[in-house]
Amino acid sequence: RRLLPGEHELIVKVLSGWERPDRERGLQLKGGTALLTMYLLIVNTGLRLREAYTLKRHQLDMDGKVIRVQQTKQWRGKVSFRDVPMRPEVFHALKDYMATRPMLPNAFVFPFMEEEGADNLSRVSGRLSARFRIAFEYVGISDLHEHDLRHEALSRLAERGDFSVLELAAVSGHKSLQVLKRYTHLQAEKL
Repeated sequence: RRLLPGEHELIVKVLSGWERPDRERGLQLKGGTALLTMYLLIVNTGLRLREAYTLKRHQLDMDGKVIRVQQTKQWRGKVSFRDVPMRPEVFHALKDYMATRPMLPNAFVFPFMEEEGADNLSRVSGRLSARFRIAFEYVGISDLHEHDLRHEALSRLAERGDFSVLELAAVSGHKSLQVLKRYTHLQAEKL
């Protein structure tokens, strides 16, 4: 599903540390602003969750404002990459985040692989999906899932009209336009 008006702002607010007045405590945000930065990355680029949390520092070209994403959907086991442009929101979020976390070129951008153990990607994915679900529910959004953020991002990119359909498929990593069509949910009033 798409984000409804005001939901993005609520999610950013809670991932920034806001606490509800009717709760004893807020969310336990491990990694500081890591989850907020990852949210902004996914909702503005359409990266898959695994593509986001396995990013390494050398994959971010901050000068060229491009992310070199190792795709999680491989063809016959072949490792492949795609280049994803950084929108200003993503660039600023990553720049601010990396200023608080100096890292070597081969280090993971986000701490989640280190927290869970890099040998178990399914556990990392499950835990991160749960963290997002808890954050969404904390602000009263119970029917939103992390993967919906990818749909939201691709729909936004399509509505903006910055990319042709083929360019959008290249940015999103879709090999088939039919699959891309399933991921974009255009709102008639915005077209």
